[in-house]
Amino acid sequence: MEKFIFDIDGTLLKTNWEYEERYFSSVLTPSDAEVFIPNISTHLANYENSFLRYDIGVLSQYLTDVSGVKITPDIIRGWMEAGKDYYDIMPGAKKVLEYLKSKDKKIVALSNWFTEMNKTRLEKAGLLKYFDRVYCSDEVDMKPNFSSYITACGDTPLSETVMIGDSLQLDVIRPLELGMDALWFCPNEKKPVDRPKVKVIRRLNEIKEMY
Repeated sequence: MEKFIFDIDGTLLKTNWEYEERYFSSVLTPSDAEVFIPNISTHLANYENSFLRYDIGVLSQYLTDVSGVKITPDIIRGWMEAGKDYYDIMPGAKKVLEYLKSKDKKIVALSNWFTEMNKTRLEKAGLLKYFDRVYCSDEVDMKPNFSSYITACGDTPLSETVMIGDSLQLDVIRPLELGMDALWFCPNEKKPVDRPKVKVIRRLNEIKEMY
């Protein structure tokens, strides 16, 4: 394989969204926070099903409409700023990136979120230096749109790229449909995965044993 495409949240960086609750509790009234905070993930999932890219103005209006809570562009910018300090590294992430770099592999990230926030998090985590490019969905189309993966592949043939991520649908099924290789990273899943052609890894270090 020539190119490795990594998802970010849940793959390279740990998912822990407690900062969101703290942030929105600080900028919304208690009643608005009670309505909005429990539904953030649902609202974002629905946004991603409805739009091609993340845009602060569009997201602001969408969240306001679906939640009934006024979410201004400035609130979203503050949300992005607060998220820059959330960058706990997944075990093995740095070592596997170092290994791939030592093998002269191309390494990019592909994430459904905002570029500035994700690049800052990767930099603070000491991981950004390993990446040739970071693709996020305020600049490219979101996963699971095929154009997202094709953009991340660039001039590398699809058959010479592998996508690694924790979402079966976004990071594995869709890339496989394009003819890419894919690894499903699910460290907390103990049961065998009964899905033909799906390669499962429980630890990121397993990548070093496979390529």
